[in-house]
Amino acid sequence: MIEELVEKFDSKRDVIKDRIIAWNSTDFEDERSPTDAESLWKILIDEVFHTDDKSYTNMDYAGAVSIGDYSGDIVLIFIEYAEHDIYISRYGYGSCSGCDAIQDALGYDSVDVDKMFSILLHIFQCTIKL
Repeated sequence: MIEELVEKFDSKRDVIKDRIIAWNSTDFEDERSPTDAESLWKILIDEVFHTDDKSYTNMDYAGAVSIGDYSGDIVLIFIEYAEHDIYISRYGYGSCSGCDAIQDALGYDSVDVDKMFSILLHIFQCTIKL
């Protein structure tokens, strides 16, 4: 766990929760609405790192690697361009809302804010620098 990233995430707690609440009022086909771990990661980069405080402003989403089929792991990758640092996080997924936390938190007609926030925090807590 990288304390500085988790602290940065925590400092944006209200912004992130507001964004999750906004997902409840948007159509899930909207490109800014999450549908999987990869889209969540892209949104997190924007909400947490692309800010006015200048730390990690050169952070960007680089891609994801899926390891598995109906269930498995997704390795999320992002890059901090100024320092040429690479960070990764791993997220386990399943084939249904009973075994996939993101699918469960997205629900059928609304996002469970507390569950989704916990998932996002977990992604940050599991982030490592290569």
